[in-house]
Amino acid sequence: MEWRLIHSKFHGKCVLCGGEIEAGARIYWKRRQAVHVACMNGQRPSEGPQSQPTAQELPESREEKVRPLGNVRYVAPGEPEPDPAEWEYRKTSKKGNRVYVRRPVSMELIRSMLAEVVNDLQPEVKEIVVKVADRPAVTMNGKVHEKFAEILDLAAQRMEILMIGPAGCGKSHLAEQIAKALGLRFGSISCSAGMSEGQITGRLIPTGEGGRFEYQRSQFVEFYEEGGVFLLDEIDAADANVLLVINQALANGHLPVPNRTDNPQAKRHPDFVLIAAANTFGNGANRMYVGRNQLDEATLDRFRIGQVVMDYDQDLEKSILADGDLLRQLWNIRRAVNDCQLRRVVSTRFIAKAATMQAAGWTSEKVIGQLVCGWTKNERSKVGVN
Repeated sequence: MEWRLIHSKFHGKCVLCGGEIEAGARIYWKRRQAVHVACMNGQRPSEGPQSQPTAQELPESREEKVRPLGNVRYVAPGEPEPDPAEWEYRKTSKKGNRVYVRRPVSMELIRSMLAEVVNDLQPEVKEIVVKVADRPAVTMNGKVHEKFAEILDLAAQRMEILMIGPAGCGKSHLAEQIAKALGLRFGSISCSAGMSEGQITGRLIPTGEGGRFEYQRSQFVEFYEEGGVFLLDEIDAADANVLLVINQALANGHLPVPNRTDNPQAKRHPDFVLIAAANTFGNGANRMYVGRNQLDEATLDRFRIGQVVMDYDQDLEKSILADGDLLRQLWNIRRAVNDCQLRRVVSTRFIAKAATMQAAGWTSEKVIGQLVCGWTKNERSKVGVN
């Protein structure tokens, strides 16, 4: 039998030096004989080890052993359910105990948790100063969306921009912030399947003497000719014929205005910036956004260089809602919604309104209750809200 390098399980004495051996100390052991490691290295007994064990042969030290967390949890009748984001229900025993198993931890969840920790360490930004070319510097108070700088670069070069992201992630507000940063005015129109070309090119309206029809310039033509940032909100819900008019305006630097007989062609101003916002990539309706149309490839091609994919910015949301516990609950619900593929959103827009109502005295329970109002019992169970 050879000598083994182990951790002592109890107090004892070294057979070489006679010194005390503490429990847990590393020793050489053979046939109820214990030897200090130092004693063994300094001098060996006659029956000393013929060969020292390799690292692979050494038993795992007691200190290095980590007891694994329980992966099964039994919940007695009447006890609250565990966090559904961490535990998955499996069955109910004959005694009425509910059995849950721990959900595997995904890399996505680990990254999200690490991001939250890093966010806690980041200093809050109070203001941002934007300087574009020879224009005066503009101060942006508070935080802006993480995509702000990318979109500003595109807008400064007068590229057409298509922001694609979920509902309530801040697309419309960001477009307005871009206008402020560039020192330009801001205008917008909400697109729909029922809008007409006249909402883009202008209309003839009986406002003249004796009911005479006169041309009324649209806001789009006004910005197109005089400059400014114009937002086509919900462009993926627009009528296809209207987008053909937009296509021509973006391709050739001029736009036909047939109802303005004295000047039937509008010329694009050097400071005209067009931004469009969409919930889809122009592929048509999906399970989440059922009222969306397909976008023609000719339209998408005009925005190709300016496509910016957006999402909910947790840094921005953190600056909006000061209650960290409520914010984490909302983030957990959002994560569960995504994991379970529910047709629900937990938007930055909602978080901003929640911050307002919490400041007015609402509790966290009231805020979350409003969020899930109208959700089915199954949906509420999946996100852990009773």
